[in-house]
Amino acid sequence: MARNVCGLVTGIGSGACGFNSYCTLDADGRVNCQCPPNYSFFDPDRKYKGCKPDFSAQSCEPGSETPLDFVEVNNINWPLSDADMFNPMGEAQCRDNCLKDCFCAVDVYNSNTCWKKKFPLSNGNLGSYIDRKVLIKFNKYNSTGSLPRGSDDGKGHWKTWVIAGSVFPSSSVVLNLVQITACVYKRKQQLLQ
Repeated sequence: MARNVCGLVTGIGSGACGFNSYCTLDADGRVNCQCPPNYSFFDPDRKYKGCKPDFSAQSCEPGSETPLDFVEVNNINWPLSDADMFNPMGEAQCRDNCLKDCFCAVDVYNSNTCWKKKFPLSNGNLGSYIDRKVLIKFNKYNSTGSLPRGSDDGKGHWKTWVIAGSVFPSSSVVLNLVQITACVYKRKQQLLQ
């Protein structure tokens, strides 16, 4: 029986699929590299090179609050990226702990145990034999100010900006017309006197 290359954990390096990615096997037993939600390949033609976040990193500066959230996936682990491990810890406390830690990229949770993972995530592996709930932290707004792909949160917020962006120029034109009309009226009044 062939070895599961995805399950091999190297003591150093990124694993079979590069940093911040995870490995699965296709039906023929070949390696299939994947990016977590809100991440994309560095090079789509060379998926083994790993993935990068589609959002700006959380700032560690005091007072620089960023809107953060989690995407939940299951059966993934990055075994060599542990920053901390807490036991016992409930899932809600695990989430909160990661949200407050600017170095925490991912929470892995199972049976009152919480593992905080840091960048770069290495040796990622997906399999039904991995009994883990994974909470992948992301900044709700990417570096261009738009929502990362796969994020439904904030749609109403962006609709507001689109409407405001459309209304502002047209209201500016109306205000300019009102000002011009007022100036013309005032000038006419001065000429009549």
